Amino acid sequence: MKTVSRIGASKQQRIFMVRTANIYRHQTLRAHKSHTGLNYTLEDFRRWVRKDLEEAACSYCAAPLTLLNFSADHRLPTSRGGSYQAANLVIVCERCNQCKGPLTDEEYLDLLVLLNQWLPQPRQNVLSRLRAGGRVVRSS
Repeated sequence: MKTVSRIGASKQQRIFMVRTANIYRHQTLRAHKSHTGLNYTLEDFRRWVRKDLEEAACSYCAAPLTLLNFSADHRLPTSRGGSYQAANLVIVCERCNQCKGPLTDEEYLDLLVLLNQWLPQPRQNVLSRLRAGGRVVRSS
């Protein structure tokens, strides 16, 4: 698991356990409200996250996944008919998950290809607005 050097091993383990439990609980509650369930356990989810933290980068932006930035996303958003099943879940960075919103993974990847043709400042502005839910954001 990629670690954060300024945090001790026991604290890293606690962060991992809490973050994965919270994400899993949130997914379980959302699935229950949709009158469905998850086809994976918390231990399954933790195993996938550990593997991705060790071996993978964000599927969308290729940034390294770390203990402090990983998130779970639905390839086809549940708001657009996607399921809560494991096959629809991908571990990505939190920033991309927030920017992607209700886009499918294909739509978001296409958007990133387009934005990568832009200059850095307008590209960052669009991504910041997406992350903020479309609100106007102030540059620092």
